[in-house]
Amino acid sequence: MLHVQLMMDLPKPDKPAGYATIAQLFEDDKCPIEVKLKWIGWVYKFQTHNGFTKNDLLAMIRWMFEQNYEFRRG
Repeated sequence: MLHVQLMMDLPKPDKPAGYATIAQLFEDDKCPIEVKLKWIGWVYKFQTHNGFTKNDLLAMIRWMFEQNYEFRRG
């Protein structure tokens, strides 16, 4: 139980001004990669993800996937 509480007390990264949602942050190509990586590092350590919308989480996954894979039509 103590471990879970410690994990939940991690400091939340600052959300840059101009973003209404975390999904918008990840969909913006102008947002620095370091900011996105801080959010991913913060979110993945949580035991539950009830504070995030499905769109927020999918935007994070989509961004990580697009950073590492390329689709080619052949």
